[in-house]
Amino acid sequence: MKNNLVITGGSSVLVAILFSTAIQAQNVGIGVSSPQSKLSVNGTTSSGGLAIGDSTYTSTSGTVAPTNGAIIQGNTGIGTKAPQALLHVVDGNLVRSNSNGTASATINTDGGVRLYRNPATASYLGGYLDMGVTSSPTFIGRIFSYTGAAGQPAPFTVGSGLGLSTNVSNSFPNVLIDASTGNVGINDLTPTEAKLVVSGVGTTDSFGPGEFFNNNSGPQLVTGGTGSGGWCIYASGGGIVATGDIVTVSNIRAVTSFTPSDIRLKNVVGRSDPAKDLDTLEKIEITDYTMKDTSVVGTGTLKKVIAQQVEKVYPRAVSKTTDYLPDVLAAGKCTLKNESDKSILEIHSDSDLDLKIGDRVKLLNEKGEPDFAIVLTASRNAFTARLKRIHDGEKVFIYGRQVDDLRIVDYDAISMLNVSATQELAKKAVAQDARIAALEAENTKLKVQAHELTDLKAGNAELAARMEALEKAVARSETVGVRTVASNH
Repeated sequence: MKNNLVITGGSSVLVAILFSTAIQAQNVGIGVSSPQSKLSVNGTTSSGGLAIGDSTYTSTSGTVAPTNGAIIQGNTGIGTKAPQALLHVVDGNLVRSNSNGTASATINTDGGVRLYRNPATASYLGGYLDMGVTSSPTFIGRIFSYTGAAGQPAPFTVGSGLGLSTNVSNSFPNVLIDASTGNVGINDLTPTEAKLVVSGVGTTDSFGPGEFFNNNSGPQLVTGGTGSGGWCIYASGGGIVATGDIVTVSNIRAVTSFTPSDIRLKNVVGRSDPAKDLDTLEKIEITDYTMKDTSVVGTGTLKKVIAQQVEKVYPRAVSKTTDYLPDVLAAGKCTLKNESDKSILEIHSDSDLDLKIGDRVKLLNEKGEPDFAIVLTASRNAFTARLKRIHDGEKVFIYGRQVDDLRIVDYDAISMLNVSATQELAKKAVAQDARIAALEAENTKLKVQAHELTDLKAGNAELAARMEALEKAVARSETVGVRTVASNH
């Protein structure tokens, strides 16, 4: 055997040979007849594998390296001359691979990371990363790319996205990122309704039911509230900036609100006609009403407008959107319709549902969580649909169907109409004030003239009296004169 050295036994001979300069160019085999490496050890014999260390690892009775394995005392460095741990790898990957193609790796099992991928098991096709383990070791956090398979408890369909979970369960991730749409679901397995879909009800905060963002110590999503309901966004000490729509079926509460109105953002086409605006405002009817869905604002009476009436007289303040109407509001129960596809259920109700094939329907499960489905078949009081979070035997509440012409009112537009109309009323009030002032001035003048006329009448009366007295005096004088002449004759 050229340039090969085979050692079959004898520790003293081995030590001598290993330190001999005469074998520097040779391969060394221990239990190997034709070593192909500088050092080859056959560990299948009763003496076990390779042991490196002091006498407690190499000479103590009963200490034998595992068959085809090794025991090493102290740190081992791969890619480093100064290993800082039992295994210290520099500029390289640490991989643990199984012969059947599955792979896993565990790093620092008392508080670190576990990587795992098992393509041979349908329920873990995508693999996962666990973090934050306890001494059990029980993993308390998981990031996973989950694909699932028919018949498996998969949270979403093949290749659909990435799941984030606060525990090891893959069946219901806390956060789901859908690969096909980019939508994010929080406690929602199929976030198809919006870019961010949040489901669930909070239970521990006095602010209100649901989850909310709290910016007191940095942006964070906090669970809070009691009872049932949706969720809310609560910004404390910060704010929420959105370049798109924020949609809610309940209230938006704020101390103040601001809307960008810089002239540099606008193309001004003219001033509104306040006279026409006043005429339009007079035609808008204010109506007293209650809501059919009392879960939104309760049973109290509201005093606002009706979109269809506003649309007739001021159409620019009304637009259309897609949403669900509370037009069914009936209780029902689910039963399995198709054994081969357990997601298809029949919903039966004692009420007339008036649904038809293709209708999109909103339902609520026993926890008050919403589910959205398309009617596959329909009869007078039953229909079938593929449901996401409602299962066989569960009771459901059938809320209503989706429409694409739900009217919504721009109350800001009505408010600005009111401002313009108020300005018209203000102009009329100013004109009326000027007219009243002119009338009052004219009235004052007339009063002066009346006073002068009264004085004139009084003077005329006095003059008439004096003339009358004079006439009487003259008459008496004439009478006396006549009598005197007569007596002289």
